[in-house]
Amino acid sequence: MPTPTLLIAIPIIAAAIAYVIRRWSLATIIVGCLTILFLFVVVLATESVGGSQQLASDNLWRSSWEFFGRSLILTDQIETALLAVYLGFGLLFMLSAIVPQNGMFIPVSLGVLAPLAGLLMVQPSSLGAAMLVIAASFLAVLIQGEGTDSTVAAMRYLALVALAVPLILIAGWMTSVGQLQFLSATIILLSISILVLLVAFPFLFWVPAAVDGSGSLVPVVVFGLATLLIAVFISILLVGNPVIYANAQFLMILRASGMVTMLIAGILVLIAKKAGRLLAYLLLLDVGATVIALGNGGRTALEGLLLLILLRSVSLLLAGIGLDRIRTSELSPAGDEQLFNYNGMARRSPLGLALFVFGGLSLSGFPLTPGFAGRWNVINSPAESGEISIIIFVLSAAVGIVGIFRLLRGSLNRASETDKFMSRETTVQRIVEGLLLSGGVIITIFPRILVVVSRALANPF
Repeated sequence: MPTPTLLIAIPIIAAAIAYVIRRWSLATIIVGCLTILFLFVVVLATESVGGSQQLASDNLWRSSWEFFGRSLILTDQIETALLAVYLGFGLLFMLSAIVPQNGMFIPVSLGVLAPLAGLLMVQPSSLGAAMLVIAASFLAVLIQGEGTDSTVAAMRYLALVALAVPLILIAGWMTSVGQLQFLSATIILLSISILVLLVAFPFLFWVPAAVDGSGSLVPVVVFGLATLLIAVFISILLVGNPVIYANAQFLMILRASGMVTMLIAGILVLIAKKAGRLLAYLLLLDVGATVIALGNGGRTALEGLLLLILLRSVSLLLAGIGLDRIRTSELSPAGDEQLFNYNGMARRSPLGLALFVFGGLSLSGFPLTPGFAGRWNVINSPAESGEISIIIFVLSAAVGIVGIFRLLRGSLNRASETDKFMSRETTVQRIVEGLLLSGGVIITIFPRILVVVSRALANPF
């Protein structure tokens, strides 16, 4: 059986099983982890098209598949991207035992893996954009979860992606025609679609509601792991159209959008009143940085883009776990999650608060956090933005520390006499939080761990 068949069919089957047994959280986690393990082994066992075009020793599977006249091909680059994402999903599923998510989290997360894998494997690559609508449908369900707080955000996301896909297909057709009079229109269409997929200005306003109203691990999937595969797809698309990716107008649009995104996010960080909203605005700071990186052009820009999204996934994981602890330990009535009501948080959940602060500062690119390595990579690369990027990134880090300080100011205060020494964390939770914090520190000190992955993803370009 061809490997592309397995990578698309198995997640769908597993998602259906997980959905049926979603009431039993432990069984759902086991199904999710076993599925990820199987997919990981299948990809590892397959020699990609870059090799012999056969599956290693036993030749049971093939790395390419013909489906309705279209080829689905597994390359070295796609293998690396899928392996990184599978590792991330496996970790999230295991962490969901400690940080409970709604019953839809694992089934929908498994389901989205199928169209995202198809997105990368379909040839020609522009036709893979059709898979984006299916992936966006799963992600919209994931954002909404089992509640209604983020329904509007989920629907806006789905509507925007549904808008972006036809633009990509039309731009692909215009490029294939090869008429220069279509160049300006193609640039506009691709710019809009890329900004939609990367949730940059002016398509960013649904993000705060999605982060604040969804589960604590959902942003890792939507804005981290899924966005990584979408970014690889965008990279393949741009490299396949060098005339557009080398166009000064196209790159200028991306850089300008990234800068405006960071400006808006910086203002919002300074006025945030809820921890969930604060995390969303810090995320938008990182979104702006990734779009600026892509707008610098060239292979090094693609490497910087992918590195930033890898580091964003780490930052969102740390901050998401911390946000869950904040929400669990917060003393105010439900729905009144204001920054000034977090008195005593540092005493009740010190490691959880540390994770939120560390992950949030990382999203802003603050030094001595994982996110700083991504900003440093962009600054050191040959870039059109040059000194402007340095100024914006420095201001981003400064805004991030101010926003985090507003949270800390209340959390370091004393709570009531009956609550100030109350701990709402179990020993297992503390151990896991400590391990995650240690992992974040290790990545900060040795960012090459993820730099190697980003280079492997960008090398084919």
